[in-house]
Amino acid sequence: MLLMFAGACVAPRALAADADAVASPLPAWLDELRLDGFFSTTYSYNGNRPDSRTNQLRVFDLADNSFTLDVFELVMQRAVASPREAGFRVDLALGSALPRVSSSQGLFRTGSATEDIDMQQAFASYIAPLGSGLRLDVGKFVTPCGYEVIEGYDGWNDNATRSMLFGFAIPFTHTGARATYTPSRRLTGVLIVVNGWDVAEDNNRSKTLGGQLLLTPATPFTLTLNGMIGPERSNDGSDARSLFDGTAV
Repeated sequence: MLLMFAGACVAPRALAADADAVASPLPAWLDELRLDGFFSTTYSYNGNRPDSRTNQLRVFDLADNSFTLDVFELVMQRAVASPREAGFRVDLALGSALPRVSSSQGLFRTGSATEDIDMQQAFASYIAPLGSGLRLDVGKFVTPCGYEVIEGYDGWNDNATRSMLFGFAIPFTHTGARATYTPSRRLTGVLIVVNGWDVAEDNNRSKTLGGQLLLTPATPFTLTLNGMIGPERSNDGSDARSLFDGTAV
């Protein structure tokens, strides 16, 4: 009887404490986080039936007569939109296709080996209160070059590509710093200073410089111009590689 009575006295207090805990608001920073996911799987068949069971001159779909878990991508971010805001974005990619393409030398990937995990993007962001707002990103990010993209949920590319320009002419990711400024709704400029092409750790003593101009002279038309120059050979800081790329949509 005493135990039952004591329980009756304590229970309302415990319930009240639980109610207060539920009613307590989440920290502001936690409420501003966003979590997105993306999953892709394919089956490919090569009518030529190569003895190596490997499709030649392809980028993602290398396996013949095989089901493939291309990628599972998980993205966590605190997006920034206004001056003096700080945030970040992290894209974790798992799978047997996309991580092998987006991986950078020195980050999970060592030598010529390929891995099934990659930190596809991981960068911190800040918008400086200069003019309309100067956005600064530091870390690893997807290249601004090319027509096709490798991002997941917010850059869906529904082609198992055969594009030579995408597979063999441009980099996929960079590690370094990026500045973006939009002086008007018709013009956006981007400047990047990075270690190089698909390298998390620089393979020489020089950096690669790049820039992008995004022009929208009329609402239905967009013109993107990219340029990049810098040495990319290991232990050679003098043999520069140049890239010029234009896309009209």
